[in-house]
Amino acid sequence: MSAPPTWICARPSSIHRMTSDEAVQLLLDGFVASVCGLLPVRAVWVHGSLALGDFQVGRSDFDLIAVLDGPIVDPEALCALHRSLEKTDPLAEKLHCSYMQVDQLADASLRHPTWAQQRYFDRPVGAVTRRELALGDRSLFGPPPSSLLSATTDEELAAFIRDDLEHFWYPATRKLTPWYTDIWVDLGLITVARAAVTLTTGHLITKQAALSLLPSLGAPQSVVTDIHHRRYGTPTRATAPTQHVTPTQPTASTQGTSPTRHPTLGRDAALALPSPLWRLRRGQLARSFVRRQIADLLDL
Repeated sequence: MSAPPTWICARPSSIHRMTSDEAVQLLLDGFVASVCGLLPVRAVWVHGSLALGDFQVGRSDFDLIAVLDGPIVDPEALCALHRSLEKTDPLAEKLHCSYMQVDQLADASLRHPTWAQQRYFDRPVGAVTRRELALGDRSLFGPPPSSLLSATTDEELAAFIRDDLEHFWYPATRKLTPWYTDIWVDLGLITVARAAVTLTTGHLITKQAALSLLPSLGAPQSVVTDIHHRRYGTPTRATAPTQHVTPTQPTASTQGTSPTRHPTLGRDAALALPSPLWRLRRGQLARSFVRRQIADLLDL
């Protein structure tokens, strides 16, 4: 049996510099150099906050796409590579990468091997990610997205967003338990704010811009402030609002509900309740706003 893959720390000259933060750049360098030694890599692209200028060290995910000239023949070796990095670099748990074959880039319906949230699974690379790739056009290695990836039309982007809102997020607002978690509150509110702009103007805004927009959409200020503190301010423990809250228990139908079916939601959605009363109230406010906003956007 061959030895397990190891991470390469040297920075080959072919890897493009992405950030002035040395710890972040070292992580990206090691990932690219190591995965290029394991797989037939044509390019490694960046999307999400790192590509769009909204990246927050220690808080934002590293959202990557590796474009391959052939299939992954040894998934276990790739998993071992990711686990090796996570053991040696504290930032690595936030490194997510989908692996797309170059001859499959055009079909947005296909599912691609992905490492995210410390697990290996298949998921599609949807219209929002494809638009982020086009907007940033950032490559860590190899040719940029604009040279290989066909453009996502405004119609395709709007259709994807409408489908995501109607078939994932709107039904999710009927549940209670997922909304006790930070990631559901954050992504729920930010998603509907970004959707409001895209469906109106065709533009895709950053998460930070979406957060700034939320008060004008009628989002509860206490929840917006909570999100901002955790994502962009000095980390603080959420505190209960001054309004009295009467706690309620999740219904039997929500007990054991898995909050991991959406491609963006993973193990970070596991329940953590350091401030139960505030999390309960925050969840109620967040899901009510998200449900109302989706109904208005889609005329439901």
